[in-house]
Amino acid sequence: MLKITPINDKEVQKELSAACGLDFAPERMAYQIYEGEKFLGIAEFYISGKVGYISRIRNSVGSFDTDALEIAGRAVLNFLDLCGIKDVVCEVHEPLDEILAKRMTFEKDSDGRYKINLVGFFNEPCKRCKKAD
Repeated sequence: MLKITPINDKEVQKELSAACGLDFAPERMAYQIYEGEKFLGIAEFYISGKVGYISRIRNSVGSFDTDALEIAGRAVLNFLDLCGIKDVVCEVHEPLDEILAKRMTFEKDSDGRYKINLVGFFNEPCKRCKKAD
């Protein structure tokens, strides 16, 4: 069973970031992704003003599960929505980020950034279809 939970300890976040081949970013919040006892990845995000940013969603080294990453990204969106954050940007650093952004129904704006507005996003989930990779 997939389990996505907040990382409340920065030392744990540092270790899990390293397990995903990422530099530790202590200023970011993060979720850890597990399937049973197996660590699958991490989702990092932050809030600046009234905008949420998904900065990095990565599998652990040796794992490849884009479905788990997408579900973790949606968990981040849910958290941001519950915090009252309605505008979210998904930062794109590599091709996987773009794939995940599209799967989570982010849309590219005129500046080339992937954005989404969460107003009604969780009220009418069937109106938000998954976009093709």
